[in-house]
Amino acid sequence: MTEPKLVLVEYVDPILIKTKGTVSIDGRVIHGDWYDREKALLGERRGRWRIVRDLPAPVVYETRVMVSDPMTMENMFGQVPKNEYRTKSVKKKRIAWIQDLVMIGGAEISSSEVVRIGRDCGFDIKTVTQKDKPEVIREELRSSHLAVVNNVWSFNPDQIMTILNALYNENIPYVKYEHDHRELGRVDFARPLFQRSRFNVFLSPMHMDNHVKALGCDGICLPLAIETNRFTNTNDGRVEGTALVCNVRHFKKWTNLQRYVDEHPNIRFTVMTNDRMTSIRGDNVSLTKMVDHAEMPAIYNRYEFLVHLLDGLGAGERVVLEAALCGCKVVVNEGVGHASWGKDLVDSNDLREWLNDAPYEFWNKVNEVIR
Repeated sequence: MTEPKLVLVEYVDPILIKTKGTVSIDGRVIHGDWYDREKALLGERRGRWRIVRDLPAPVVYETRVMVSDPMTMENMFGQVPKNEYRTKSVKKKRIAWIQDLVMIGGAEISSSEVVRIGRDCGFDIKTVTQKDKPEVIREELRSSHLAVVNNVWSFNPDQIMTILNALYNENIPYVKYEHDHRELGRVDFARPLFQRSRFNVFLSPMHMDNHVKALGCDGICLPLAIETNRFTNTNDGRVEGTALVCNVRHFKKWTNLQRYVDEHPNIRFTVMTNDRMTSIRGDNVSLTKMVDHAEMPAIYNRYEFLVHLLDGLGAGERVVLEAALCGCKVVVNEGVGHASWGKDLVDSNDLREWLNDAPYEFWNKVNEVIR
């Protein structure tokens, strides 16, 4: 018998046990998931999990690509050329991705990357926004196998009622993909939304814990989706004793950041902001305008440090991961969600592998729900 291409692993890493789901097989519940054999062996050597080798003998876990089923685990991991499973006769799984499109921020950038990967995996994804009329939203949800509810803050009441009616009364399966803490400000609305979903996605253990406590829901944690090949350490032009600070706005408190600036007079801080009312001041501080996201990799590579110290809570904070991938020394506090993973936020193969895997883990879970 040939070696199976997919194997079941049982998590050993406490963070994985806490933040990932379970697999039920032959009446046995395992804190783990299916992985490509080479990836599973690598993770086992690194102590992240152990491969389950005591499965019942009659069961053979080998994935075969069928033209009638484009969403196999093999193509989820990118091992099958697209032209081998995409044919005119294949009906793709249709996903309605519900999201505000008012501004382009971290949530929108992350969502765009998740959607891109989902389409590469073979899903037919339609974005539903506040620009769509209620009747269009209704028909789109009814024609979908599953909905992904992202941010829905700019939808009007008629649109919201249309969405909730489809999810709650017509029982269209959905998942909630959360990017911040705003829903905790409207608990009566959020509680049923998170409790009725097939699963909820949070950006960090801290992010999930806050929602579990407030809403009585459960979920999984996945880091922000980042196109890691765009963020690399070029080892060119970095200046010692310099620190970058991103997206400081005057309507937020920055006491922790200002204290750090005052305590480190030998570091030159560059604060990127379009808000000239920002409260961060000092002889070692200069202000510069924010730039297009495409320019950020080159900018990260100019600085020794990325300083991101919050007074409030940040679900994940993508600048932290982007800067780490570009070789910055990251300075964060416990308000930054990605700090709660307990990982070393430094450029490494392990960090890149972890971030690259995250969107595929999401679509794997979606595929399980649809099946």
